[in-house]
Amino acid sequence: MTPDQLALRLLAGLEVSSNADWPAAANAYAAAGPTALEPPDLQALADLGWLRRIWGRARIGLELRVAVLRAPAGVMDAFKVLISSIHGQRCEANSFTQEDAELTDLLKIVVGATVDSISIVGQTPEWIAARLWEIALAQDGATDLALRRWVDWWGILQNPPFVPETVWSVLDAQAFRDAAQRIIATEPGLGGWDETRSRYVQRAALKHSFAIAVVEPWFPPAGLLPVSWTPRLGVL
Repeated sequence: MTPDQLALRLLAGLEVSSNADWPAAANAYAAAGPTALEPPDLQALADLGWLRRIWGRARIGLELRVAVLRAPAGVMDAFKVLISSIHGQRCEANSFTQEDAELTDLLKIVVGATVDSISIVGQTPEWIAARLWEIALAQDGATDLALRRWVDWWGILQNPPFVPETVWSVLDAQAFRDAAQRIIATEPGLGGWDETRSRYVQRAALKHSFAIAVVEPWFPPAGLLPVSWTPRLGVL
């Protein structure tokens, strides 16, 4: 359990990078040496439906990760290497934070090494998350960069729930909504209902090694989905 003020000072001074960042993931896949029988690069994998690029990071559906990792040796081996490291995170502290004597022990734990996940347990994580948005907003404004930094910090806090109206001023809460809605509205990796349905069809076909025509009937047209509908075979 880390005191709130220490956790706040620590996180505010950290820059978080992820192995899922598109350039890092592309380099990792290339370094794994895809054979002539595999997609030649990360974009080719995405074009085939094996992963998605969302907000600058590679995202791989759970069912596709399982299907690839269960494939026999010699099949999608470079992709298996990528999957094994895709969730790695790395934190670097700015010079001001490095000089904070009260943070020395915490910095030894979270800075430098690449690990699958980094978590900090604060006394009041929702309070820490709220203050971090105020810090990001003061430094970068209501920009994509501010929201990206905040979401990474929020993840380290294990995504505590909160209500904007209760933790921020009206202006700060509106800035948060504006930034989030702008990302959602403009992110190329997020499509409409028709695109979403097509993606699920594609993922189901890949998971089960079926032709698209075989799995198409599993998914009603987007406008006809009943409220109780759930996709077959856990393809979501």
